[in-house]
Amino acid sequence: MTTARLAKVDRATGQIVGYISGESADLARDNVQELLLLGDWDRLKHYLPPEAAIEIPVCIATPVLRPAMEAVADKAQITADGADTVTITGLPVPCVATIDGTDYSVDDGSLTFATTEPGLHEITIVAWPYLDGVFAIRAV
Repeated sequence: MTTARLAKVDRATGQIVGYISGESADLARDNVQELLLLGDWDRLKHYLPPEAAIEIPVCIATPVLRPAMEAVADKAQITADGADTVTITGLPVPCVATIDGTDYSVDDGSLTFATTEPGLHEITIVAWPYLDGVFAIRAV
């Protein structure tokens, strides 16, 4: 028997959602309802495009790196007057922007942010399968 580490993959998204380890034959037999991926893949960096899966019963495809977002902010510092803004463009559609812990849906590919609160504001953009984008905006 051969010991293996397999990644569990969500069939709908290709996202690696967990790992199992054990004897290869036992893992394949006991997890027939799961899409399993042979290897020790990083769930934060890799995913399996749906068209890449070949099941027999363990998927023998190779995951790919999650793509980076091409989003850019037009500046990293704004005046905390509620009028000065930073605009982030090139966002995936749709995506979710988390600003200082609050989620906002973005459906048009860009986000404009203004504040009256001085300090460092973190904007995290999430859109599967892209790597999360993080922007630090300083308001002075």
